[in-house]
Amino acid sequence: MLATEAFKDPDAEKIWRIADTANSSDVYWAKTYPGLVTTVREVRRDVRGILGPCPEPIADDAVLIASELVTNAIRHSRSGAPDGTYLVRVHHCVTEKVPYVWIEVEDQGNPSWDGTLCPEPTHGLSVIQSISTWMGSDDGPEGQRTVYARLDYSVDGTPLYTATGVPELPPDLDGVRELRRARPSPRPTLQPPHEGVVP
Repeated sequence: MLATEAFKDPDAEKIWRIADTANSSDVYWAKTYPGLVTTVREVRRDVRGILGPCPEPIADDAVLIASELVTNAIRHSRSGAPDGTYLVRVHHCVTEKVPYVWIEVEDQGNPSWDGTLCPEPTHGLSVIQSISTWMGSDDGPEGQRTVYARLDYSVDGTPLYTATGVPELPPDLDGVRELRRARPSPRPTLQPPHEGVVP
């Protein structure tokens, strides 16, 4: 199976590691799950397992975010209908100046939701907002919706986000700080690389 076919095969799970970089510990991972509440535990276990050398506090938060996004997909989209599915993608990038974990869940959409993220104090989205560097959502061409969050951390494993949801950047990262003030980083394309890939 080609790496790109894994995104189309509902039974596929793929982990891609970039082979042509000095540090091949960057991970791209994707798996499709049935839209059942019982899969939330499996998602938690899988996300924890693929994060590799991720600092424990970041891994804990990534698992919590994945769990909240998956629960929302099952409860509030067509993914929770009979024969519904959802897709979880994770990118753990340790080779950047600011390492990060990107978590996204693509569900089958809900025509009654306009895509506006309204984190209420008692909702999972407010939890995600409070523990992530940023979050957002995108609509797909066939009605599906992807909700995502990013967790930045320093090389020593210290989270660069706080309970207020505002990134804490060290002084030596002023360029990154200015970029964030201007606009958040665009959602990365979590498609597997086509060359130099070790499945």
